[in-house]
Amino acid sequence: MIALLRAYIDEFDDYTNPKCKAFGFSGLIGPVHEWHKLQCKWEDALECCGVKHFHATDLQHFEDEFKGWTESQRQRLVSLLVRVVQEQLPSFRLLGSANVMSSYRYLPEYRRRHLKNPYFLGAVSVMSDGARFAHFDFGDKPVEFVFDQKTKHRQWIDQAYGDVLKTKWGYLCAAKSMANHRLVSPVQVADLLAYESEKYIESRMANPEATDITDLRWPIEQLKELFYGGDTTWYNWHGLMLVTDFWGNYQRLCKFRKVDTKETHHERRRRLQDALSRPK
Repeated sequence: MIALLRAYIDEFDDYTNPKCKAFGFSGLIGPVHEWHKLQCKWEDALECCGVKHFHATDLQHFEDEFKGWTESQRQRLVSLLVRVVQEQLPSFRLLGSANVMSSYRYLPEYRRRHLKNPYFLGAVSVMSDGARFAHFDFGDKPVEFVFDQKTKHRQWIDQAYGDVLKTKWGYLCAAKSMANHRLVSPVQVADLLAYESEKYIESRMANPEATDITDLRWPIEQLKELFYGGDTTWYNWHGLMLVTDFWGNYQRLCKFRKVDTKETHHERRRRLQDALSRPK
């Protein structure tokens, strides 16, 4: 049998919402047999708490299956699920991509037309990283990508996958599909990571000068090794560079390039035009 890798990926927020600050993906890539182990432990934890499926937003707001829950019940479930992921950490790598929407909207029209939309951009990023991990970290094993099932995004997954096949490590892409998170529990693992990634990014954006966030949410603190060891992609409008942000590299890079991160796109364009119009 072929030793296969699988990556389960979920998105956070909705890039079509004008209030969306950052849109992106998070998930894990690892051997299929390791996913089987994680899945069994994950479903045991859910059963222990009398839950059929996990959804982070519903749990946060005590909605749907978690209606009527108490804070202690929520903490118990989260602690059990985080522990399950902790136990399997050595077998997996983090996949992630975040797109700053205020920056994306400032891109010239021709750039945005080429990038199609933030979903396509992020899907290309996580699948490209997945193929790269398959080569460097997992000995050239082929990888299958499984995204949370949303019909409106199917065309973008198909197009992104086609583009990734053309990349250097694209030959390691075995397949792509979409799965219902209510029925496929590994997608719920990606949902947990996506939710915590969103909260982490919100903290970073709220305090951009910080070199690190000291008051991490409990799940991130417990999974710090996973997050801080990941090549998580952070897109910004300064040329759409790819940088790892979890150690504050984005801010250091901007300082090195003398980029004012508070400057809007229009302010930056005017400044550059003024600089070019000055006599040499």
